[in-house]
Amino acid sequence: MYKNFYQMQKEPFENDPLTNIFYNSRIHHDAWRYLARGMKKKEPVLFVTGEYGTGKTLLCLKLVKIFINKKSIPFVFIPTPNYSFHMILEKITAVLGISSSNVNSQDEQELLNIIYEYFEKIDNTSGKYIYIIIDEVQDISYLFANKLKLLLSFNCSEHFPFKLIMFGHMNFLEILDRRNLISLRQRIRKIFYLQPFGFNETKEYIYFRLIYSGASGTPVFEDSAIHMIQSASAGIPRLINNICDTCLVEAGRRKMDSIDINLVKAIVQRNLPPEKRNISAPVTHEPVQHIVEPQKNDGPDIRLNTEINQIDPARENILSNHTGHKYTKENSSENEFTPVTENKNNKEKSGNSSLKKIFDKKAGLILILICIVAVLSYILFLQIQSDGIPQLNKKIGENIMKNKGQIVCCDNIKTIYSADTAARYLYMTDESQYA
Repeated sequence: MYKNFYQMQKEPFENDPLTNIFYNSRIHHDAWRYLARGMKKKEPVLFVTGEYGTGKTLLCLKLVKIFINKKSIPFVFIPTPNYSFHMILEKITAVLGISSSNVNSQDEQELLNIIYEYFEKIDNTSGKYIYIIIDEVQDISYLFANKLKLLLSFNCSEHFPFKLIMFGHMNFLEILDRRNLISLRQRIRKIFYLQPFGFNETKEYIYFRLIYSGASGTPVFEDSAIHMIQSASAGIPRLINNICDTCLVEAGRRKMDSIDINLVKAIVQRNLPPEKRNISAPVTHEPVQHIVEPQKNDGPDIRLNTEINQIDPARENILSNHTGHKYTKENSSENEFTPVTENKNNKEKSGNSSLKKIFDKKAGLILILICIVAVLSYILFLQIQSDGIPQLNKKIGENIMKNKGQIVCCDNIKTIYSADTAARYLYMTDESQYA
Protein backbone atom coordinates (compact mmCIF):
# COMPACT_ATOMS: atom_id res chain seq x y z
CA MET A 1 0.00 0.00 0.00
CA TYR A 2 0.94 3.66 -0.24
CA LYS A 3 1.87 3.85 3.47
CA ASN A 4 5.20 2.15 2.83
CA PHE A 5 5.97 4.20 -0.27
CA TYR A 6 5.30 7.53 1.50
CA GLN A 7 6.78 6.31 4.79
CA MET A 8 3.60 6.84 6.81
CA GLN A 9 3.05 5.34 10.23
CA LYS A 10 -0.74 5.72 10.26
CA GLU A 11 -3.63 5.83 7.83
CA PRO A 12 -4.10 9.52 6.98
CA PHE A 13 -7.70 9.46 5.78
CA GLU A 14 -9.62 7.07 7.98
CA ASN A 15 -13.34 7.73 8.18
CA ASP A 16 -13.78 6.46 11.73
CA PRO A 17 -14.25 9.48 14.05
CA LEU A 18 -11.12 9.51 16.22
CA THR A 19 -10.73 12.28 18.79
CA ASN A 20 -6.92 12.28 18.56
CA ILE A 21 -7.07 13.56 14.96
CA PHE A 22 -9.72 16.22 15.48
CA TYR A 23 -9.20 19.07 13.01
CA ASN A 24 -10.31 22.26 14.70
CA SER A 25 -11.47 24.19 11.66
CA ARG A 26 -13.06 27.61 11.88
CA ILE A 27 -16.56 26.14 11.80
CA HIS A 28 -15.76 23.45 14.37
CA HIS A 29 -14.09 26.05 16.56
CA ASP A 30 -17.32 28.08 16.45
CA ALA A 31 -19.28 24.94 17.32
CA TRP A 32 -17.13 24.54 20.44
CA ARG A 33 -17.86 28.11 21.44
CA TYR A 34 -21.57 27.52 20.90
CA LEU A 35 -21.50 24.48 23.21
CA ALA A 36 -19.38 26.26 25.84
CA ARG A 37 -21.61 29.34 25.92
CA GLY A 38 -24.77 27.24 26.01
CA MET A 39 -23.55 25.17 28.95
CA LYS A 40 -22.38 28.27 30.77
CA LYS A 41 -25.82 29.87 30.35
CA LYS A 42 -27.56 26.63 31.41
CA GLU A 43 -29.44 26.32 28.12
CA PRO A 44 -32.01 23.49 28.42
CA VAL A 45 -31.33 22.10 24.92
CA LEU A 46 -28.38 22.46 22.54
CA PHE A 47 -28.49 21.06 19.02
CA VAL A 48 -25.51 20.73 16.63
CA THR A 49 -26.60 19.80 13.13
CA GLY A 50 -25.23 19.55 9.61
CA GLU A 51 -25.04 17.31 6.56
CA TYR A 52 -23.93 13.72 6.89
CA GLY A 53 -20.14 13.51 7.12
CA THR A 54 -19.45 17.02 8.43
CA GLY A 55 -18.06 15.84 11.78
CA LYS A 56 -21.04 15.82 14.16
CA THR A 57 -20.14 12.49 15.75
CA LEU A 58 -16.52 13.53 16.15
CA LEU A 59 -17.62 16.71 17.94
CA CYS A 60 -19.88 14.61 20.15
CA LEU A 61 -17.08 12.19 21.07
CA LYS A 62 -14.72 15.08 21.78
CA LEU A 63 -17.29 16.60 24.13
CA VAL A 64 -17.80 13.27 25.92
CA LYS A 65 -14.03 12.94 26.34
CA ILE A 66 -13.86 16.35 28.00
CA PHE A 67 -16.77 15.44 30.31
CA ILE A 68 -14.90 12.28 31.31
CA ASN A 69 -11.66 14.17 31.98
CA LYS A 70 -13.34 16.84 34.10
CA LYS A 71 -15.18 14.27 36.28
CA SER A 72 -17.21 17.06 37.85
CA ILE A 73 -20.28 17.13 35.60
CA PRO A 74 -22.64 14.12 35.67
CA PHE A 75 -23.73 13.04 32.21
CA VAL A 76 -25.24 10.17 30.27
CA PHE A 77 -24.07 9.42 26.73
CA ILE A 78 -26.41 7.79 24.22
CA PRO A 79 -24.23 6.88 21.19
CA THR A 80 -27.04 5.30 19.18
CA PRO A 81 -30.82 5.81 18.94
CA ASN A 82 -31.24 2.06 19.48
CA TYR A 83 -31.05 2.70 23.22
CA SER A 84 -34.40 2.37 24.96
CA PHE A 85 -35.64 5.03 27.32
CA HIS A 86 -35.46 2.48 30.13
CA MET A 87 -31.70 2.14 29.51
CA ILE A 88 -31.30 5.91 29.84
CA LEU A 89 -33.04 5.86 33.21
CA GLU A 90 -30.79 3.06 34.41
CA LYS A 91 -27.73 5.05 33.35
CA ILE A 92 -29.02 8.15 35.17
CA THR A 93 -29.50 6.25 38.43
CA ALA A 94 -26.01 4.77 38.13
CA VAL A 95 -24.34 8.14 37.43
CA LEU A 96 -26.15 9.92 40.27
CA GLY A 97 -25.50 7.04 42.67
CA ILE A 98 -29.19 6.37 43.27
CA SER A 99 -29.87 2.96 44.74
CA SER A 100 -32.51 0.97 42.88
CA SER A 101 -32.38 -2.09 45.13
CA ASN A 102 -35.73 -1.27 46.75
CA VAL A 103 -37.60 -0.85 43.47
CA ASN A 104 -38.30 -2.94 40.42
CA SER A 105 -35.50 -1.88 38.12
CA GLN A 106 -37.44 -3.24 35.17
CA ASP A 107 -40.29 -0.84 35.81
CA GLU A 108 -39.70 2.40 33.97
CA GLN A 109 -42.09 4.44 36.09
CA GLU A 110 -40.48 3.32 39.35
CA LEU A 111 -37.09 4.38 38.04
CA LEU A 112 -38.53 7.78 37.16
CA ASN A 113 -39.99 8.12 40.65
CA ILE A 114 -36.70 7.53 42.48
CA ILE A 115 -34.91 9.95 40.14
CA TYR A 116 -37.50 12.63 40.82
CA GLU A 117 -37.27 12.00 44.56
CA TYR A 118 -33.49 12.35 44.43
CA PHE A 119 -33.70 15.88 42.99
CA GLU A 120 -36.54 16.89 45.31
CA LYS A 121 -34.49 15.99 48.39
CA ILE A 122 -31.25 17.79 47.48
CA ASP A 123 -30.69 21.50 47.92
CA ASN A 124 -31.89 23.13 44.70
CA THR A 125 -29.59 26.09 45.24
CA SER A 126 -26.60 23.82 44.68
CA GLY A 127 -27.36 23.84 40.94
CA LYS A 128 -27.23 20.08 40.48
CA TYR A 129 -27.55 19.15 36.81
CA ILE A 130 -27.18 16.07 34.67
CA TYR A 131 -26.53 16.24 30.94
CA ILE A 132 -28.00 13.80 28.45
CA ILE A 133 -25.88 13.65 25.28
CA ILE A 134 -27.44 11.96 22.25
CA ASP A 135 -25.77 11.26 18.90
CA GLU A 136 -27.68 10.53 15.66
CA VAL A 137 -30.76 12.04 17.25
CA GLN A 138 -32.61 12.20 13.93
CA ASP A 139 -33.27 8.45 14.18
CA ILE A 140 -35.01 8.35 17.58
CA SER A 141 -38.58 7.11 17.70
CA TYR A 142 -41.65 9.19 18.43
CA LEU A 143 -42.21 7.41 21.75
CA PHE A 144 -38.62 8.02 22.81
CA ALA A 145 -38.82 11.72 21.87
CA ASN A 146 -42.07 12.16 23.74
CA LYS A 147 -40.66 10.61 26.95
CA LEU A 148 -37.55 12.75 26.57
CA LYS A 149 -39.76 15.84 26.35
CA LEU A 150 -41.51 14.90 29.61
CA LEU A 151 -38.19 14.30 31.37
CA LEU A 152 -36.94 17.75 30.35
CA SER A 153 -40.15 19.30 31.68
CA PHE A 154 -39.52 18.05 35.22
CA ASN A 155 -38.59 20.77 37.72
CA CYS A 156 -38.56 21.31 41.44
CA SER A 157 -38.84 24.83 42.80
CA GLU A 158 -38.12 26.29 39.36
CA HIS A 159 -34.97 24.22 39.00
CA PHE A 160 -34.74 22.12 35.81
CA PRO A 161 -32.02 19.53 36.47
CA PHE A 162 -32.06 17.79 33.06
CA LYS A 163 -30.07 19.33 30.20
CA LEU A 164 -29.99 17.89 26.69
CA ILE A 165 -27.22 18.12 24.06
CA MET A 166 -28.07 16.58 20.68
CA PHE A 167 -26.09 15.91 17.51
CA GLY A 168 -27.89 14.95 14.32
CA HIS A 169 -29.10 15.79 10.85
CA MET A 170 -31.22 18.86 10.18
CA ASN A 171 -34.26 16.78 9.23
CA PHE A 172 -34.71 16.03 12.96
CA LEU A 173 -36.53 19.37 13.24
CA GLU A 174 -38.88 18.37 10.44
CA ILE A 175 -39.54 15.10 12.26
CA LEU A 176 -40.49 16.99 15.41
CA ASP A 177 -42.89 19.22 13.47
CA ARG A 178 -44.41 16.27 11.65
CA ARG A 179 -44.89 14.15 14.78
CA ASN A 180 -46.65 16.85 16.82
CA LEU A 181 -43.70 17.37 19.15
CA ILE A 182 -43.90 21.14 18.90
CA SER A 183 -43.15 21.65 22.60
CA LEU A 184 -39.81 19.82 22.28
CA ARG A 185 -39.07 21.74 19.09
CA GLN A 186 -39.68 25.03 20.88
CA ARG A 187 -37.22 24.13 23.62
CA ILE A 188 -34.41 24.13 21.05
CA ARG A 189 -33.78 27.85 21.21
CA LYS A 190 -30.35 27.89 19.59
CA ILE A 191 -29.12 25.65 16.79
CA PHE A 192 -25.61 25.41 15.35
CA TYR A 193 -25.21 24.32 11.74
CA LEU A 194 -21.90 22.75 10.68
CA GLN A 195 -21.12 24.20 7.25
CA PRO A 196 -18.91 22.33 4.76
CA PHE A 197 -15.28 23.35 4.21
CA GLY A 198 -14.16 26.01 1.78
CA PHE A 199 -10.91 25.78 -0.19
CA ASN A 200 -8.60 27.03 2.59
CA GLU A 201 -10.09 24.67 5.16
CA THR A 202 -9.97 21.76 2.71
CA LYS A 203 -6.30 22.43 2.02
CA GLU A 204 -5.34 22.64 5.68
CA TYR A 205 -7.49 19.62 6.54
CA ILE A 206 -5.70 17.48 3.92
CA TYR A 207 -2.24 18.45 5.16
CA PHE A 208 -3.35 18.13 8.80
CA ARG A 209 -4.24 14.52 8.06
CA LEU A 210 -0.97 13.92 6.21
CA ILE A 211 1.03 15.33 9.11
CA TYR A 212 -0.85 13.04 11.49
CA SER A 213 0.06 10.03 9.34
CA GLY A 214 3.78 10.75 9.75
CA ALA A 215 4.42 11.76 6.14
CA SER A 216 6.88 14.59 5.79
CA GLY A 217 7.10 16.48 2.54
CA THR A 218 5.50 13.95 0.20
CA PRO A 219 3.02 13.48 -1.27
CA VAL A 220 2.03 17.03 -2.18
CA PHE A 221 -1.45 17.98 -3.40
CA GLU A 222 -1.34 20.73 -6.01
CA ASP A 223 -3.70 23.64 -5.36
CA SER A 224 -5.65 22.91 -8.54
CA ALA A 225 -6.14 19.33 -7.32
CA ILE A 226 -7.38 20.58 -3.94
CA HIS A 227 -9.83 22.88 -5.72
CA MET A 228 -11.14 19.84 -7.55
CA ILE A 229 -11.39 17.81 -4.33
CA GLN A 230 -13.26 20.62 -2.57
CA SER A 231 -15.67 20.98 -5.47
CA ALA A 232 -16.32 17.27 -5.92
CA SER A 233 -16.81 16.62 -2.19
CA ALA A 234 -18.83 19.80 -1.61
CA GLY A 235 -16.44 20.41 1.31
CA ILE A 236 -17.73 17.45 3.35
CA PRO A 237 -14.82 15.92 5.33
CA ARG A 238 -15.96 12.31 4.92
CA LEU A 239 -16.04 12.65 1.14
CA ILE A 240 -12.69 14.47 1.20
CA ASN A 241 -11.27 11.45 3.05
CA ASN A 242 -12.66 9.07 0.43
CA ILE A 243 -11.24 11.01 -2.51
CA CYS A 244 -7.82 11.61 -0.94
CA ASP A 245 -7.43 7.99 0.15
CA THR A 246 -8.18 6.74 -3.36
CA CYS A 247 -5.81 9.35 -4.83
CA LEU A 248 -3.01 8.13 -2.56
CA VAL A 249 -3.63 4.52 -3.58
CA GLU A 250 -3.31 5.43 -7.25
CA ALA A 251 -0.41 7.86 -6.71
CA GLY A 252 1.47 5.28 -4.66
CA ARG A 253 0.98 2.70 -7.39
CA ARG A 254 2.41 5.12 -9.95
CA LYS A 255 5.14 6.29 -7.51
CA MET A 256 4.07 9.92 -7.80
CA ASP A 257 5.29 12.58 -5.38
CA SER A 258 2.75 15.18 -6.51
CA ILE A 259 -0.99 14.68 -6.97
CA ASP A 260 -2.36 16.81 -9.79
CA ILE A 261 -5.80 17.74 -11.02
CA ASN A 262 -5.88 15.07 -13.73
CA LEU A 263 -5.48 12.27 -11.21
CA VAL A 264 -8.16 13.72 -8.94
CA LYS A 265 -10.58 14.14 -11.83
CA ALA A 266 -10.09 10.53 -12.90
CA ILE A 267 -10.68 9.32 -9.33
CA VAL A 268 -13.83 11.40 -8.95
CA GLN A 269 -15.30 10.17 -12.21
CA ARG A 270 -14.57 6.58 -11.28
CA ASN A 271 -15.63 6.44 -7.64
CA LEU A 272 -18.20 9.04 -6.65
CA PRO A 273 -21.90 8.45 -7.32
CA PRO A 274 -23.37 10.61 -10.09
CA GLU A 275 -25.20 12.96 -7.71
CA LYS A 276 -21.90 13.79 -5.97
CA ARG A 277 -19.84 14.43 -9.09
CA ASN A 278 -19.87 18.19 -8.78
CA ILE A 279 -16.53 18.60 -10.49
CA SER A 280 -16.71 22.11 -11.78
CA ALA A 281 -13.48 23.59 -13.03
CA PRO A 282 -11.24 24.71 -10.17
CA VAL A 283 -11.02 28.38 -9.41
CA THR A 284 -7.83 29.92 -10.72
CA HIS A 285 -6.35 33.28 -9.96
CA GLU A 286 -4.45 33.93 -13.16
CA PRO A 287 -4.51 37.56 -14.32
CA VAL A 288 -6.86 38.42 -17.14
CA GLN A 289 -5.04 38.87 -20.42
CA HIS A 290 -6.32 41.82 -22.43
CA ILE A 291 -6.19 40.96 -26.13
CA VAL A 292 -5.77 43.89 -28.52
CA GLU A 293 -6.77 43.17 -32.10
CA PRO A 294 -4.30 44.46 -34.74
CA GLN A 295 -5.51 47.26 -36.95
CA LYS A 296 -5.83 46.73 -40.66
CA ASN A 297 -2.83 47.92 -42.68
CA ASP A 298 -4.35 50.11 -45.37
CA GLY A 299 -1.03 51.52 -46.56
CA PRO A 300 1.76 53.73 -45.32
CA ASP A 301 1.04 56.53 -42.89
CA ILE A 302 1.24 59.57 -45.15
CA ARG A 303 1.21 62.01 -42.21
CA LEU A 304 4.07 60.28 -40.39
CA ASN A 305 6.19 60.04 -43.53
CA THR A 306 5.58 63.70 -44.32
CA GLU A 307 6.63 64.79 -40.84
CA ILE A 308 9.77 62.71 -41.00
CA ASN A 309 10.80 64.03 -44.42
CA GLN A 310 10.18 67.65 -43.33
CA ILE A 311 12.49 67.67 -40.32
CA ASP A 312 14.07 71.07 -39.95
CA PRO A 313 17.69 71.81 -39.02
CA ALA A 314 16.71 72.62 -35.41
CA ARG A 315 15.32 69.12 -34.88
CA GLU A 316 18.43 67.65 -36.55
CA ASN A 317 20.57 69.43 -33.93
CA ILE A 318 18.39 68.14 -31.08
CA LEU A 319 18.69 64.57 -32.30
CA SER A 320 22.42 64.91 -32.82
CA ASN A 321 22.99 66.31 -29.31
CA HIS A 322 20.80 63.67 -27.68
CA THR A 323 22.29 60.61 -29.40
CA GLY A 324 25.84 61.63 -30.09
CA HIS A 325 25.35 61.08 -33.84
CA LYS A 326 24.93 63.51 -36.69
CA TYR A 327 21.77 62.89 -38.70
CA THR A 328 21.19 63.73 -42.35
CA LYS A 329 18.34 63.23 -44.76
CA GLU A 330 20.64 62.07 -47.53
CA ASN A 331 20.58 58.37 -48.40
CA SER A 332 17.88 57.79 -45.76
CA SER A 333 14.75 55.73 -46.13
CA GLU A 334 11.30 57.16 -45.73
CA ASN A 335 10.95 56.16 -42.06
CA GLU A 336 14.50 56.42 -40.62
CA PHE A 337 17.62 58.59 -40.51
CA THR A 338 21.17 57.63 -41.31
CA PRO A 339 23.62 58.34 -38.47
CA VAL A 340 27.09 59.57 -39.41
CA THR A 341 29.60 58.07 -36.96
CA GLU A 342 32.47 60.19 -35.74
CA ASN A 343 35.46 59.09 -33.67
CA LYS A 344 34.34 55.50 -33.69
CA ASN A 345 37.36 54.21 -31.78
CA ASN A 346 36.87 56.76 -28.98
CA LYS A 347 33.23 55.77 -28.58
CA GLU A 348 34.10 52.08 -28.38
CA LYS A 349 36.69 52.73 -25.67
CA SER A 350 34.21 54.81 -23.72
CA GLY A 351 31.60 52.03 -23.94
CA ASN A 352 34.08 49.40 -22.76
CA SER A 353 35.00 51.58 -19.79
CA SER A 354 31.31 51.97 -18.82
CA LEU A 355 30.71 48.23 -19.03
CA LYS A 356 33.75 47.60 -16.85
CA LYS A 357 32.43 49.99 -14.17
CA ILE A 358 29.00 48.32 -14.20
CA PHE A 359 30.59 44.88 -13.97
CA ASP A 360 32.76 45.96 -11.04
CA LYS A 361 29.70 47.28 -9.16
CA LYS A 362 27.70 44.06 -9.73
CA ALA A 363 30.63 41.90 -8.68
CA GLY A 364 30.96 43.89 -5.48
CA LEU A 365 27.25 43.52 -4.64
CA ILE A 366 27.35 39.78 -5.33
CA LEU A 367 30.38 39.42 -3.07
CA ILE A 368 28.60 41.27 -0.25
CA LEU A 369 25.49 39.08 -0.61
CA ILE A 370 27.61 35.92 -0.51
CA CYS A 371 29.25 37.10 2.72
CA ILE A 372 25.86 37.87 4.31
CA VAL A 373 24.45 34.44 3.35
CA ALA A 374 27.57 32.73 4.70
CA VAL A 375 27.31 34.54 8.05
CA LEU A 376 23.58 33.78 8.41
CA SER A 377 24.15 30.13 7.51
CA TYR A 378 26.87 29.84 10.13
CA ILE A 379 24.62 31.43 12.80
CA LEU A 380 21.77 29.05 11.89
CA PHE A 381 24.18 26.10 12.06
CA LEU A 382 25.32 27.10 15.56
CA GLN A 383 21.69 27.50 16.65
CA ILE A 384 20.76 24.05 15.39
CA GLN A 385 23.78 22.54 17.11
CA SER A 386 22.98 24.20 20.43
CA ASP A 387 19.19 23.79 20.54
CA GLY A 388 18.79 20.58 18.60
CA ILE A 389 15.85 21.94 16.54
CA PRO A 390 15.58 24.75 14.00
CA GLN A 391 14.05 27.73 15.78
CA LEU A 392 12.47 28.89 12.52
CA ASN A 393 10.28 25.80 12.27
CA LYS A 394 9.47 26.03 15.97
CA LYS A 395 8.31 29.62 15.60
CA ILE A 396 6.14 28.71 12.62
CA GLY A 397 4.59 25.88 14.61
CA GLU A 398 3.94 28.13 17.62
CA ASN A 399 2.34 30.77 15.39
CA ILE A 400 0.08 28.19 13.79
CA MET A 401 -0.96 26.83 17.18
CA LYS A 402 -1.95 30.32 18.32
CA ASN A 403 -4.21 30.76 15.31
CA LYS A 404 -5.17 27.16 14.58
CA GLY A 405 -8.73 26.83 13.39
CA GLN A 406 -8.90 30.40 12.14
CA ILE A 407 -7.57 29.56 8.66
CA VAL A 408 -4.70 32.01 8.83
CA CYS A 409 -2.09 29.29 8.51
CA CYS A 410 -3.22 27.89 5.16
CA ASP A 411 -0.30 29.56 3.35
CA ASN A 412 2.18 28.01 5.79
CA ILE A 413 0.71 24.53 5.99
CA LYS A 414 3.12 23.12 3.39
CA THR A 415 6.01 24.53 5.41
CA ILE A 416 4.78 22.73 8.51
CA TYR A 417 4.21 19.59 6.44
CA SER A 418 7.90 19.46 5.55
CA ALA A 419 9.14 20.91 8.86
CA ASP A 420 10.98 19.12 11.63
CA THR A 421 9.42 17.06 14.40
CA ALA A 422 9.10 19.92 16.86
CA ALA A 423 7.03 22.18 14.62
CA ARG A 424 4.78 19.29 13.57
CA TYR A 425 4.30 18.27 17.20
CA LEU A 426 3.28 21.79 18.18
CA TYR A 427 0.77 21.81 15.34
CA MET A 428 -0.82 18.48 16.25
CA THR A 429 -0.93 18.58 20.07
CA ASP A 430 -2.96 21.38 21.57
CA GLU A 431 -5.67 20.38 24.02
CA SER A 432 -5.90 23.73 25.85
CA GLN A 433 -8.47 25.07 23.38
CA TYR A 434 -10.99 22.40 24.49
CA ALA A 435 -10.69 23.05 28.23
